[in-house]
Amino acid sequence: HVCRRAIVNGFVRFFFFGRLEEEKGVLRIINAFKSLDADDQKRIGQIDFVGSGPRLTYYKDLSVDSGLPFKFHGTLPREGVHAIYRQSHVLLLPSTASEGFPKVIAEAMNYGCIPIVSDISAIGYYIKNAQQGYLLNPITVLELKKKIQDVLAITGTSYKQLLKQQRPIVEKFTFEHYNEQLKQFILKRFET
Repeated sequence: HVCRRAIVNGFVRFFFFGRLEEEKGVLRIINAFKSLDADDQKRIGQIDFVGSGPRLTYYKDLSVDSGLPFKFHGTLPREGVHAIYRQSHVLLLPSTASEGFPKVIAEAMNYGCIPIVSDISAIGYYIKNAQQGYLLNPITVLELKKKIQDVLAITGTSYKQLLKQQRPIVEKFTFEHYNEQLKQFILKRFET
């Protein structure tokens, strides 16, 4: 687990990683941040978007007049993505697309990021609301705004407890766990 400063000790940095398109929730993210009150907006360190898509210019244009620190990185090499993980506090994935369980969630949690993610596909099986992260249901701008406000209000103690509860999930997505599961599966096949 990567150690990081507590959220309450400064600005909160958010990020999105994926295809920049409507069903992934990019417009919901922009509109949710724009709808925050001035005091909440002052706590935002940066909102990073990593990825590309045909509407990149449209999203950039929407964010320009907001006065908020939106930054569009485009596609980054793996090292750049991991640098974003290290600098961020919160992963945003307000998607309506069928997701399974995106590895970006486990990767972000490994770096101590709080996921604010849609309660779709298998995501709700791993993330329990306000325990390992925050689930969006319904997947709306208003619900995303509320979850952002929840994160902005989190205490240092609650943040540490949330990170502690993420560990078992993160460990399920390691190569060691995968190899052990595969080994057990193969051994069971030979027992019968």
